[in-house]
Amino acid sequence: MASERTTQYISTDSARMTRTSYGVLATILLLATVAYADRAILSIAGPGISKEFGLNHVQLGYVLSAFSWAYVVGQIPGGLLLDRLGTKKMYGATLVLWSIATMLVGFVGNVTSDLSIALGLLFALGLIEAPSFPANGRVAVMWFPKDERGLATSLFASASYFAVAIFSPFAGWLTSKFGWPVPFFALGIIGIAS
Repeated sequence: MASERTTQYISTDSARMTRTSYGVLATILLLATVAYADRAILSIAGPGISKEFGLNHVQLGYVLSAFSWAYVVGQIPGGLLLDRLGTKKMYGATLVLWSIATMLVGFVGNVTSDLSIALGLLFALGLIEAPSFPANGRVAVMWFPKDERGLATSLFASASYFAVAIFSPFAGWLTSKFGWPVPFFALGIIGIAS
């Protein structure tokens, strides 16, 4: 009888843990989607940025690559900070910071025509956002048993394509109606609300 009761508690705890872990997965799927949405917005806003700052295609390529270079450079320090500070603190701080940086990108044209400030903001955005993917991997390892990590990883990895599918039309509509900065404001607000 005692072993039957113990088995009942274990199965109840296991079911509760599964519901919790899938709630965690839904959260990182949402956060990863918001994190990857800026790539869609950058591609949609590119022509407006190019026109406002008088850039040719090559120069625009350099400007937009600032984000990607910073993202690459920020992976290792971001991973080290995740190990030191913890995933929850790091993810929360970076979410707020990258949302603010996203909104600031939208203000660049209103505040200055200095391209170095735009480059700096895009670099900062990539650097701040860099720990998000390692954080997702760490969450998958912490919350999912070995035989469920493939599913967890594939779901949050698909967020990059999900973000493009959702935010490209949304950013295109906002850009056509209100100009290239507005999608950055919208995404920043969505990120802070998340």
